[in-house]
Amino acid sequence: MIKINNKHFHKPLALVKLIPNLLTLMSLTIGLSSLKAALDGNWEKSVVCIIIAAIIDGVDGRVARFLNATSPFGAELDSLCDFANFGIFPVFILYLWLLPMVHPGLLWNATVIYAICMVIRLARFNTNLASNSNDPAQKIFFTGVPAPIGAVLVLMPLMLSFELISKLNIRSYGFIIPFYVIGISLLLASKIPTFSLKHMHISKEQVWLVMLTFAIFTMEMLLYPWYIIPFMLIMYVMSIPFSIKQAKRLKVSIKEDKKQNLDLTLQKYSKKDALEEKVK
Repeated sequence: MIKINNKHFHKPLALVKLIPNLLTLMSLTIGLSSLKAALDGNWEKSVVCIIIAAIIDGVDGRVARFLNATSPFGAELDSLCDFANFGIFPVFILYLWLLPMVHPGLLWNATVIYAICMVIRLARFNTNLASNSNDPAQKIFFTGVPAPIGAVLVLMPLMLSFELISKLNIRSYGFIIPFYVIGISLLLASKIPTFSLKHMHISKEQVWLVMLTFAIFTMEMLLYPWYIIPFMLIMYVMSIPFSIKQAKRLKVSIKEDKKQNLDLTLQKYSKKDALEEKVK
């Protein structure tokens, strides 16, 4: 009689569990397409591809948690695709766009610095996830500018050129853009706290206002995307000083709470010691 070793047979994987990984690979494919569009001189299409890849990146993790399909393989795949989509493709699109107008050496230095800072930012993000830190600040704030936002920030000069090219030739000021890229790179790798929408709350009375604002924003986004997106990015950068101030306040309040808890504990034990002495 032939014995079958059940250890060599695995339970079939539900196809729905692959959806998060398929979304991640879709974002990589779209990111690669952005580079192809840039090589063809289709700059607007290349920027749109990066924006779509950033949107998918914000969705795939939530889909994985919703479907209970998180895995170490999915996390590694997501991280590698993030580096390609947000650390390589955007800055190379900018490199190809500026190459005729800017000194290649200066432009290449900015490109390399951006890629290095992006990989540092992603490595720190992965480390924070693995550490499972209980620091409340890490749950409310990001450490540095998130990778997708950094990628779109780098492409902002292109977006401005799509609508303002008849009024202002952005490329003629191309010598400034490498220094702008370096500034964004430093924000990526920095430990500056930046706001995270995940833990922002609104009152029930303001829900209608948020919904109305979102509807108006969507309409304007479809009509004037290359004005609205840069405006949002500028507002985001302007919010960084406020996030730093808010993070400092949070740290001070946490220290005060810990001090109060320690004082209460000491008072409790001192009262207990006093009672024990009376009993003696």
